[in-house]
Amino acid sequence: EPVNFSNYRFKDILSNPVDNSIIYLIEEQWKTSGTAYGGSGTAPGSVRTVSIFHWINGNIMVLNVKRDGAIKWVKVVPKFQIEHWSVPQSTVGIFYADWYSLAYFDFPFYSSYGKTLWNNQLILIFNDNPANIRLTGPGPVKRAQNWNDTEIHALIFDLNDGKVTRKLAGQQETGSVALPRHLFSGGSELYFPAQHL
Repeated sequence: EPVNFSNYRFKDILSNPVDNSIIYLIEEQWKTSGTAYGGSGTAPGSVRTVSIFHWINGNIMVLNVKRDGAIKWVKVVPKFQIEHWSVPQSTVGIFYADWYSLAYFDFPFYSSYGKTLWNNQLILIFNDNPANIRLTGPGPVKRAQNWNDTEIHALIFDLNDGKVTRKLAGQQETGSVALPRHLFSGGSELYFPAQHL
């Protein structure tokens, strides 16, 4: 299946502690929007109109490049996360119902990833469908969309050779979902906030 590289975004550039080569973190990302109609509006005989924004964060690509420009290794791990944001039509253009203001309010909340370097490893943390726990390379990927039903997964890249493993990093707490993009590390501990749903 052809890959649409126009949807891939350079997200982070890191220095590989093994040999001072360069690590590029690239994520598939695109956005769509639409309009839904239904129910009664505020005026007699009117129909309620809602604008629906969809934010999709897809595959993760990790590219390791030597200082002379030669590629050491490249890995692509499938991921398919979708967030929806519904806004009544009356607020569109007035409050946060556009892409720029959604980004200002730190959207997307639950998708994408957090990162840290530790002990010659690159660790990526993200929310994912439990069915994807064994997925470390090309293959069918299950959608992560119902965030209360997701798990917190860790992708661990060996920075010597690019070998990747996936582990379960945690479960969502009842009524709240982790925000991995805000990951930070303290020694050997990893921390990230959660948001109540």
